Amino acid sequence: MRLFTAILFTEEVKDGLCRARDAVCGMCSDARPTRRENLHLTLSFIGETERLRDAKDALGALRFSGFTLETAGVGRFRGPGGETLWAGVAPSPELAALQKAQAGELEKRGFELEKRAYSPHVTLARGALPSPEFDKGAAEDALGAEKMEVVRVSLMKSERVDGKLVYTEIYSKEAEPRA
Repeated sequence: MRLFTAILFTEEVKDGLCRARDAVCGMCSDARPTRRENLHLTLSFIGETERLRDAKDALGALRFSGFTLETAGVGRFRGPGGETLWAGVAPSPELAALQKAQAGELEKRGFELEKRAYSPHVTLARGALPSPEFDKGAAEDALGAEKMEVVRVSLMKSERVDGKLVYTEIYSKEAEPRA
């Protein structure tokens, strides 16, 4: 099975992300928008594995306190098959520490993770061909600055069901109570 760890969003944050997604897709052709139920912030991509117990154990060993996450900005990754459009998050030392800690727990259990620097973003659409009138500012205005408390990290399964990409939470770890 294909696994990754993630932060899932509240409905209010998804509302802002969907406004931004719709705005950027409206300025593109051939964009494949991310379905609302699939919006998430990836912490670590594990990939194909049958070691579900080890992945759950890694997440179970994680210790973290809740913190506030805020959306911020819109960007584009260029690729040969079109662009990936994304929403960013405001710089957060707590997010950086959480990502590093959960990646460390996975690596302790022998999972091979990407070595590039963590770049937190939420994929809004793939395969996009932005028009010359693409207005990043308008997309950022649509997104706004949505905030939420991060109180849980999720282990997710990624699979195709009836031709659709479906992400399913299969395990989660709650934040430690704040002092």
